[in-house]
Amino acid sequence: MHNRQIKTSLIFSFVMACSLGETAFAEWHESTAEPSLVVRAKPDVGAEKWGNVPVGGKVNVLEQVGNEESIGGNTGHWVKIQWKDKTAYAFDAFLTPVASHDAAPQAQTPEQASSLEDVLDMVYEGHDKNNCLRYHSDTPKYYYCMKVDRVDTVRANDGLRTYVLLSGEMTNGDGEGGSHVDGGLVGALVLKEGSKGMEIIAGDPAISMGAFGSGPTKWDLVKLGASSYWGWKNTWGDAHGGISGTRYSILAPYGKKIKELAGFVQDYSDEGNCDEASGCKVTSYTSHLKIDSTQIGDKVFPLNITVSGTEKGKTIPEKTWIFPFDTKTWSYVEPKGWTLENLEF
Repeated sequence: MHNRQIKTSLIFSFVMACSLGETAFAEWHESTAEPSLVVRAKPDVGAEKWGNVPVGGKVNVLEQVGNEESIGGNTGHWVKIQWKDKTAYAFDAFLTPVASHDAAPQAQTPEQASSLEDVLDMVYEGHDKNNCLRYHSDTPKYYYCMKVDRVDTVRANDGLRTYVLLSGEMTNGDGEGGSHVDGGLVGALVLKEGSKGMEIIAGDPAISMGAFGSGPTKWDLVKLGASSYWGWKNTWGDAHGGISGTRYSILAPYGKKIKELAGFVQDYSDEGNCDEASGCKVTSYTSHLKIDSTQIGDKVFPLNITVSGTEKGKTIPEKTWIFPFDTKTWSYVEPKGWTLENLEF
């Protein structure tokens, strides 16, 4: 699984400047590069590589930079593009304009972000032929198909907030998905209605999570603190070498970002790697998590996790563990002696 967590700030507007030798425009283009178009920090083939756009992936071209040149026998110009939370550069010999009826939505100002659909169109990289919201992948010819898992409206101290959770699945657009080693994606956004339309107050469009190229689905929105602090809770699992397990995940706003507050093991079993006929004794744990909302004096509620199961074939007594919240690291802390500590699967 890719152990990467992509962190991006979400910006709704950009400034285009015209100067000598630069032509300003703004329109969506599609990558034709095989296997992918390289995105660089500067308009130079030797500049730092920031990422890739797969074949068919769309980018918003902001302006043409410098004079015509030839790279690898292909003639074109460097163009400035909108890339995540900043501007970057790509060589337009490998870009073709997208027909207006197929184009991803044009970049919009906050005044135009009048709906959730507008916000998602600005955050993600257009739609594929299956109407998925696209997000790029490091795997050539693949991208993530992002779909809304749930939308909730919550009344906070400063008005209504909309919590949006998306789940992403790796695909090449033709029905082929990711492999066992590929992680999935989750996107999480918190919006509020501002004077100029919908505004993102916290968000991360691409959190690496899941297995087989798929992000977890069927999230729950949960209250994590007495003063309108909300987040999302779920579990997801994996298996290797006959050992299987699942993890809890709690996501919540932290400043303008979304942070994973908990990633503890939920269930664990080595049964698939244990031959009882040869004398092996199975270790298997299950647990149940409860948010202790009675602790209204705490900034973030603690967790109570109750564990039961067997250790090397012997039943262990059920026990409830208290996970306090550390406001310095802004995360939950495993208690000393935690039964499922350091278990890998």
